[in-house]
Amino acid sequence: MKIGIFILGSGLAFGIFGLNKATSFGDLIFNLANIIVFPSLALAFLAGTYDRIKEARPQVGLAKIYGQGAWTLALAVGISMIGALNEVVFLASTDYMMEINIFRGVKISQVLPLALALLIFARKIYLEKGQKMGYPLCRDLLLSDVKIWQACLAGMGVIVLGIFLLRGGNTSSKVPGVELLVRNLFENLFYARPRTKAVFIGFPAIVLLVYGAHKNLGKVYAFICFMLAAIGMVDITNTFSHIRTPLMMSFARVGIEYLGALLVGGILFCLAHLLYRRYHNYDQVHKQ
Repeated sequence: MKIGIFILGSGLAFGIFGLNKATSFGDLIFNLANIIVFPSLALAFLAGTYDRIKEARPQVGLAKIYGQGAWTLALAVGISMIGALNEVVFLASTDYMMEINIFRGVKISQVLPLALALLIFARKIYLEKGQKMGYPLCRDLLLSDVKIWQACLAGMGVIVLGIFLLRGGNTSSKVPGVELLVRNLFENLFYARPRTKAVFIGFPAIVLLVYGAHKNLGKVYAFICFMLAAIGMVDITNTFSHIRTPLMMSFARVGIEYLGALLVGGILFCLAHLLYRRYHNYDQVHKQ
């Protein structure tokens, strides 16, 4: 299967670029593949890391857990950056720079990695050892009871996804006044303004995901963190989709987002641990 995909991709690349046929179409297809595949690979890495930590459950201190979360975030960002740099190669032409031609796959590149994130989560985290994806699993999920809090959580997820899709891409959209104030503050403070969905949501979620793996906080917690992390990974390639933005500014933006996420993630990390201890103590008292 893997060899067949490799041969197909190599043949397609040679037919388009080697023979110089339909290169514009080739740029679109291969660029789209880059910005879908590499964020998905980053998510697969995150899922594998979560699974390994959960299986091992090492007895380590909070500082080491946070450090592992920061390192995991750095590696995930690095994997997504490979796709972003490949994206720059395909978009770095006069047509795209002058906006004579506009990359039309931004929305698709946002939706597909999120859809793949669901499959990765189901395969790597949700399923138990030896359990396989297929009709029996789908049947059990469709026939399972849905609690009110789960329905509310799903509704919130749809709203967040809708906002993410409407706000993403190369199109402009109305921004709330409070966010405009935050944006203006960031514009004045930093060389490149970090994106709020990366620095406050997507990147810190990876630190919290690692914490949840160590504390075994359950699949619902892992699912929320994982899907928020998916938004962060997609945001990296979306940053480099704005090809007219100077390349160093895009690099600086991702770097600032990473450093800012370490601060935000550290605060959320402490809050999560505080809530965990409160709940654990409460549970112990009521069991006695």
